[in-house]
Amino acid sequence: MKRLLIVASRFPYPLNKGDRLRTYHFIRVLSRYFSIILFSTDDEMIAPEHLEQLRCYCEQLYHFPLSTWQRYRNLFRALWQPLPLQSLYFSMEYVREALKEVLIRERPDALLAQTLRITPLLDRLSPQLLPSLSVLDYMDCFSKRYFALANNAKGLRKWAFFMEAQRLQTYEHYLMEYFPFHIIISHSDKNAIHHPRAKEILVIPNGVDIEYFHISDVYAPVFDIGFIGNLGYEPNILAVQFIMEKILPLWRQRYKKPLRILLAGAQPSKEVLRYKNYCEVTLWQNLKDIRAAYSAIKILVAPLFISTGIQNKLLEAMAMQRVVITTEAPAKAIQAQHKKHLWIAYDAESFVQGIAILLNDHLLYQQIAQQARAFIEACYSWEQTLVPLRQLLEGN
Repeated sequence: MKRLLIVASRFPYPLNKGDRLRTYHFIRVLSRYFSIILFSTDDEMIAPEHLEQLRCYCEQLYHFPLSTWQRYRNLFRALWQPLPLQSLYFSMEYVREALKEVLIRERPDALLAQTLRITPLLDRLSPQLLPSLSVLDYMDCFSKRYFALANNAKGLRKWAFFMEAQRLQTYEHYLMEYFPFHIIISHSDKNAIHHPRAKEILVIPNGVDIEYFHISDVYAPVFDIGFIGNLGYEPNILAVQFIMEKILPLWRQRYKKPLRILLAGAQPSKEVLRYKNYCEVTLWQNLKDIRAAYSAIKILVAPLFISTGIQNKLLEAMAMQRVVITTEAPAKAIQAQHKKHLWIAYDAESFVQGIAILLNDHLLYQQIAQQARAFIEACYSWEQTLVPLRQLLEGN
């Protein structure tokens, strides 16, 4: 069995962030075909029981917590270094030396680097240390996301997002030359990397654990709509603000019936926390089992106007037969059809209209929910989405 070294900027458990979830399922599925060596860093303390979640899939596990003072020192270095801040943040000399020793000791047949946040640990090493089959997972086109954030920000935040976007774009192009193979989460992200070799990037979409995210009859929905995700992540914060400041006021104006709203997810920002006192809103933080949140809502409302890649929340809700109302880009990323697999909205007016129709038309709701589950089963199991990556890593 070939040996695969996976290098990740975050330990892939708990599954409360998109990069962790993607890395975890890569490891879970690929461990059937490769001996997995995991090398990870993290800016959070990892509980022993979380480490145990990965041991059953990994032949070897190397984990290096990042020093707090060195992380902030690295951000200060951004004043004179051109790397993106999120790459500098994870770039530690003692971790680079540890990775070098692991490469010499383990001699992997293939290497998979999870996102450009971790690549500064690799791109200063001698090329002879790296396997010829080395793959970079861009995951999303980060520069695309930060240019969008810059366009929607003001003042100092606008300047900071734009500076990071430019650095990310330059670094994405550099990594196209450094790594021989590249993968990315969606075709829209692939098309956003404007490089002569971009056509060689292999699209590996996220999947969903269709056995875990099954149709639940344990919880009856008690909320009309909900938003579920990392509530400290900027695009998700903007989505919550759109629900609360655009959709809710229009609903109050149009309908006498209150709209029961659930906000659920990890690390809610201060912008999100201020909505918990609204009479329509319930906030669930840091759930152990996110399925409880999906089960508790009738409709997942995801106004993601700044989004890249495939949104896990959409796949998970659809797998659990909850109808999704979202914007065009996330729907297009998973190739889902309006009124067949989900509902597409463009502004507050069309979101409110969609919510009202789906809450009142039970037959239409059930039809879309059932077709959504069938669509996920047919196209988005992790085992299916990772077949091309497995073939690449096997040298085929």
